[in-house]
Amino acid sequence: LRMTVVRHSTLIANTMKHAFLLLLLAPTLLLAGGPAGSYSEDFEKTPDGKPPESILILSGEYAIKKDGNNAFIELAADPLDTQGFMAGPDAFVTGTVSARIHAISTGKRFPEFGIGAGGPAGYKLILMPAAKQLMIVKNEQVLAKAPCDWTTGTWTRFKLAITKLDSGKAKIEGKAWPDGKDEPAAAQASYDAPEMPNLGRPTFWSTPYSGQPTRFDDLSAVSGK
Repeated sequence: LRMTVVRHSTLIANTMKHAFLLLLLAPTLLLAGGPAGSYSEDFEKTPDGKPPESILILSGEYAIKKDGNNAFIELAADPLDTQGFMAGPDAFVTGTVSARIHAISTGKRFPEFGIGAGGPAGYKLILMPAAKQLMIVKNEQVLAKAPCDWTTGTWTRFKLAITKLDSGKAKIEGKAWPDGKDEPAAAQASYDAPEMPNLGRPTFWSTPYSGQPTRFDDLSAVSGK
């Protein structure tokens, strides 16, 4: 548990660094964003090597690779720090963000990985296998968490939904489940935000504490009302 808290603190500290980077990159974001309403990328038509221009790297080393017929974007195992990239609509506020993520543990060392919305400082849905928890986090707070089992060396599907409530507030909901299994009907983790999130591109994250690369595939973002 102590190790999990330390890992979470590392993720939060890096989020602040990414938020500062976002301010510096603001002009670039206006040029690099996807369609206003939706975005999808499965990398099947992307050549091996450098990621496409639709991917804005915040930190980490990434490359497009293939395993058989499946193409994906892979984060290198080093450094053992929180790494992330952005993709999708610039003005995303409400809607759904989803992806498949493949990660590997090594002995008692576990990676942490997930997706987010609202830019680097926005809400994140993070799976922490060491604690067997799926968490909604923002800044220095764990806002919601739920038990979540995970199997090393497999693909996990993530979905983060942000909905505007009649009160003007927002509901943040997240779920994660093994690829190939049925999507859970209900959200596993849920948080009622006191105000609407800031707009910003969807985000994709990993902290490769296990010293193994992380793979991302089937990125998707669909803006809502």
